[in-house]
Amino acid sequence: MEQEARLARLEQLERTKAETAAIIAAAAAAQKAAEERALLEAAAAAEEQSKEDERNAERERRRKERKERERGEKKRHHDRDGEDNREKRLLKLVGAVVVKTMSKYRTRMDVDTFKKHAKEVRGLPTSSGLFSLTTLG
Repeated sequence: MEQEARLARLEQLERTKAETAAIIAAAAAAQKAAEERALLEAAAAAEEQSKEDERNAERERRRKERKERERGEKKRHHDRDGEDNREKRLLKLVGAVVVKTMSKYRTRMDVDTFKKHAKEVRGLPTSSGLFSLTTLG
């Protein structure tokens, strides 16, 4: 009987050992599957982050290009406006000089003739207009 009890106890230990080994193997497999899932999730997250970075970089590049275009357009408008403003200021200055210079001769001509000559001198190109003004005085 003692031997039968020992054999029964030995069989029970073997079964417990086999069950424990099965539990350990299942736990190891579950852990390995969890690690693989975590790796896949990390890879997917890294890929998504990479795509997001690419989208942001593309958006930033387009924004910079748009700003450059706008800056170029503003600069062209500004240059044109600056030239127009310079021309207007120059015409005002030249007009003032023409009127001042021709005022000396006002008594020699009537008002309409005075205006006609002033407009002619003012309408000449800048260098010619200044030359004409100096020859009048």
